[in-house]
Amino acid sequence: MRRALSRWFATASLLLLPLLTAGFLPAQEPPSPPPPPAPLAPEGFVLAKTVVLPGKTAWIDSGLEVKPGDEMFFEAEGSISIQRNNPVAACGPDGLALRTMQQPLSDRNLGCVIGMVVYRTDVIEDKESGEKAERRRGDPFPIGRGGSSVAAEAGRLWLGINENLTGDNEGEFTVRVYLKPRG
Repeated sequence: MRRALSRWFATASLLLLPLLTAGFLPAQEPPSPPPPPAPLAPEGFVLAKTVVLPGKTAWIDSGLEVKPGDEMFFEAEGSISIQRNNPVAACGPDGLALRTMQQPLSDRNLGCVIGMVVYRTDVIEDKESGEKAERRRGDPFPIGRGGSSVAAEAGRLWLGINENLTGDNEGEFTVRVYLKPRG
């Protein structure tokens, strides 16, 4: 009995100590947030551009021209939903573990960040309606949260979402593009 009573007092004092000392001890500062992660870019690469990639946009022009052999490195962050108001459809830059034949890279996750060096743009016009559409030529490559690629051809770097139906998406990714200067 004495041992049980002793345990009860020990437990009660541990539970009541914060209440009894409230106002008597100096307030503690909340812990400071952790520092942002260090850039993942390998040594020798220089930040060339930061591009916001809206989830609703299949492809966006980065504004960067590359030449054959240019080495590129990418860091992406943020999140999108590949179907508005569907919590199961939210993903980061690596996309969702789903694959379909109707996406630019069918062997990669749906919704992941991708890139393409566009070496030619064709304008196609419908003779009956007069409607015009652009068809960009290039080979898409995966980026995800972080990746690298070497330009096979000269052209303009485009960034995109690995999904063909982007109109009902929401959110955005921020993609940092690094280039390795030629020496």
